[in-house]
Amino acid sequence: MPAASMIAAAVEPVPDARIARRARRIKLVLLPVWLATFMYAGKQWQVMVNANTGEVVGERPWSVPKIVAAVLVGIVLVVLAVWFFGRNQQ
Repeated sequence: MPAASMIAAAVEPVPDARIARRARRIKLVLLPVWLATFMYAGKQWQVMVNANTGEVVGERPWSVPKIVAAVLVGIVLVVLAVWFFGRNQQ
């Protein structure tokens, strides 16, 4: 006797089947999400980047010497531009 006919003979119809279904909430996570954890100045920093939107979440360390250097370079460039254009107009 074939296996298919043996299985079919074992199946019986169910006259009344009550199936309860519950609605489930599904929350999707957009991937890829990049996670980075690094040490800087003795403190651990974590950054998360949503690669779909480019949104960056997290804090970044501030380097006071680099900020001071950038401000000083900006001031020097403005002074040089004012001096250069002021000298050409005389």
